[in-house]
Amino acid sequence: MNTRILLVGGLFLLSKVEAVAKLPVQGSLPSGSLIEKQYTCDGKNISPQIAWSAGPEGTKSYVLICEARGTVHWIVYDIPASVTMILDGQPAKQIGAKLGVNSYGEKRYTGPCPPDGNTEKYHFTVYATDILHLTINNPTKSDIMQALVNHTLAQGQLIYRYERQTK
Repeated sequence: MNTRILLVGGLFLLSKVEAVAKLPVQGSLPSGSLIEKQYTCDGKNISPQIAWSAGPEGTKSYVLICEARGTVHWIVYDIPASVTMILDGQPAKQIGAKLGVNSYGEKRYTGPCPPDGNTEKYHFTVYATDILHLTINNPTKSDIMQALVNHTLAQGQLIYRYERQTK
């Protein structure tokens, strides 16, 4: 664990910073690529395949969050430690996981759908945790991030871009 000094309201505070290992994450295309249309609101709107390396010793579960500019599109949590891939369109229940509530108030994947002519980046972040099951009903991203404080062993990210064509 590292220590950092923060200046808060004129006071210097010491803060413990948890060291988090890097977790390699990959999809069917390299990070930074344009996401395929089938995974967007202009296509089938199904979740893409996401895979990651096994977490470090002590990993009990994984969390996957997809977001773009503060809008959460998908939350999958309580992913068993034995699972290191979600296939295209695979239901969370099929892998023994649960869905959190996205920014649209829904417990499902909602694909990229930026305004016409705009390109946005979609961040798929996987967290390896030392928590077997989160004890939160219908969690949002903020609920999950709060629960993961001091419980994240590793994390990694895959970024896809999407540009809607002007009609």
